[in-house]
Amino acid sequence: MWDKINNQKVLDDFKRSLDNDILEYDLNDAKILYTSLRDILVKENINETGGAMAEEYYKLMRQAGFVSLALLEFDDAKQLFAEGLPTMLELSEFDVLNELKKFFIYRFPILADRLLAKNDLQKIIEENNKRIANAAGAAIGEKQLFIVSDWIKNYLAYINQAEPEILKLQEYLARSEAMQKTSEEEKNKIGLLLKIYDYLRMAQFKPFLLDEELTIVEDGETYTVTEGRAEKVDPNIKKLMADIREILEKARAPEEVATAYSAVGWQRISKPQILKKYKTLEAAADNLFKKIAGNLLGSADKDEALSILYYLAEENKLMTFLKSPANFSGLKALFAKSKKLTDAQKNANIPELTIFLQAFLRYIFEELLEMSVNEAAREGQRLANALKKSGGADYFDISYFDLNKGQFVWK
Repeated sequence: MWDKINNQKVLDDFKRSLDNDILEYDLNDAKILYTSLRDILVKENINETGGAMAEEYYKLMRQAGFVSLALLEFDDAKQLFAEGLPTMLELSEFDVLNELKKFFIYRFPILADRLLAKNDLQKIIEENNKRIANAAGAAIGEKQLFIVSDWIKNYLAYINQAEPEILKLQEYLARSEAMQKTSEEEKNKIGLLLKIYDYLRMAQFKPFLLDEELTIVEDGETYTVTEGRAEKVDPNIKKLMADIREILEKARAPEEVATAYSAVGWQRISKPQILKKYKTLEAAADNLFKKIAGNLLGSADKDEALSILYYLAEENKLMTFLKSPANFSGLKALFAKSKKLTDAQKNANIPELTIFLQAFLRYIFEELLEMSVNEAAREGQRLANALKKSGGADYFDISYFDLNKGQFVWK
């Protein structure tokens, strides 16, 4: 495939395509461009230093990756931050920081997971040796600032390792010796780098500062926490924060929660691959249900089954699929024979209720795909989060993290 794209005309066409994706905010298209170029470059062993064309394609691939960041897996994000920071800093007209926040909300609905992931990216930035300064660099005494890690060290020294604060960052950009010796173009790049770094670093100082609004319903009363601050001080909020603090303390002791917070044991199959195989998502869902109904789904189908369920949830189509009369009656018959579902789950008669969704997921995850309770309940919570994000109902109580057991369980 490399021989077909290794020319200036195709490269220019790809660049125009990404420009349109940015203008139209088409993240899916950008993701397809990223994954397609990544597969070609990696599978065909195209070295980044193998000429100007290869270098340009690597740059384009990373630009597409950062544009579609909110849709990527964590391993992709880590690789982009490790290898493509200079490319990210050139996307001045695209709000990468906002996409990074969306990425954490979407990929890490569990706060403890999110904090650990932020810490990983923070370390990648702190240890990054990619050049972002111009050829001359900024001379501070005998020190030349060229690479990412140099700028991070210089910034932290200037603010005395203090808690991230926009005024301190602005002061550094306006008054520090390093910035005085840096061009306007480089100032903008370094400013973006430090904003993203401070966003990641803030988790150390304010671990309960949430990226999204958190709504809690208790005894008919609704409470909202925005950016980690409760609009109304209430015992329920205090209890919630205490629970989160306890989870975080456990997360700092890996031996206690290694199973609960281990990497997800499956690999999402891309939507283009699913559509290539089944033509439509609905056809993929129908095939999945036939396997479920015929007891033909096994652990070998885990990646595809979970991928289809997530895509249905993300497009708010999962409940439509479950409410189909044929699917509903078929599931009820399967539930009745289940050895793991509770009587309440077996007798759930309204698809929209949490208990029915819980029974459906538990039956597939535990009985057919042979997932542990911890893994099944955790994926159940992630799917519930995807449903809510797509405009569906809120199934926040489908499962939870049991502090005494140190694992996820069904509610």
